[in-house]
Amino acid sequence: RKKASKTAQFLNRRFYRDYPELIRTLDSRFARYNETCAYLEQLEAEGKALIIRPSEVLAGRMDNDASHLESFYRQGYEMAEKRGTEIREFLGL
Repeated sequence: RKKASKTAQFLNRRFYRDYPELIRTLDSRFARYNETCAYLEQLEAEGKALIIRPSEVLAGRMDNDASHLESFYRQGYEMAEKRGTEIREFLGL
């Protein structure tokens, strides 16, 4: 799960001091992310969702190194291949 970043909160207040609602929104991003993850896990436990997530993160959100992105893509592709039967059953195919 994600945690609040004190550095990000400091920078948000410094750069966006004229936009208090933006600061509140940015400061609560981690909480909304965690709530969304919990909700998706609940749906998965109820059999209403099938979550396919990487076993390890091979590329950062700002990463533009083609080899990192290719590795991350291959990981997802291989995972989908391994879970193909489970995916088809979930989709009713």
